[in-house]
Amino acid sequence: MILPPRLILRLLRRFAILSTLAVVGAFGFLWFKAPPVLAAYCPACFGLHRIDNQLWVDDPDRAALLGLTQMTGFARADVDRIFGLGSADVTILVCTTQTCTARLQAPDALGAAYGHRAVLITPFGIDPIVLRHELTHAARSRLAPIWARRVLWREEGLAEWVAKGPRMARDCPAPRSLPTTLIDWTQETANNARALYAQAHCQMSREIERHGIAAIIRQP
Repeated sequence: MILPPRLILRLLRRFAILSTLAVVGAFGFLWFKAPPVLAAYCPACFGLHRIDNQLWVDDPDRAALLGLTQMTGFARADVDRIFGLGSADVTILVCTTQTCTARLQAPDALGAAYGHRAVLITPFGIDPIVLRHELTHAARSRLAPIWARRVLWREEGLAEWVAKGPRMARDCPAPRSLPTTLIDWTQETANNARALYAQAHCQMSREIERHGIAAIIRQP
């Protein structure tokens, strides 16, 4: 059946309107709910300045004083050595002031990873350990399929292992059941985040000692 030209134009017009509304709606949702995702595509739109390839900061002078370019380069290299070249190829957004964190609606954390698109570092998280931790999350998102079920304590434990190195058995408490979902992990970190991250770090250190890092990073 051949549709009349007028009907075809009407359908195309409706499709264009619906597509535009969908794009505007998605943009609006990200603008209000996840600005760092948008900032990964247009950092300058959020008042950030590029100081190195895929490294953006709100205050270049302060970034220079902190040695941020060199610090980030070393962190990327450390993650690439474990996950493969290019694994840390992600846009890094660094806020050195609370004004910047408010503008980006940054979470109440040292840093955060948004898939493999962006890593956001807040003023108190400008540290090689935090950079390696968040870059590990980004590398895992790049390697694992989007539908993969992620076990939270394993993801956090692996990020801690990459960021801080292995923990010795003598420094670790007895193994226990750890949160596997985001909701459970968030609830438990509200009580004692430091102890939970340390426990996940310990248990992942045991697994890596037993199976090797290459086997661990291939798991979904």
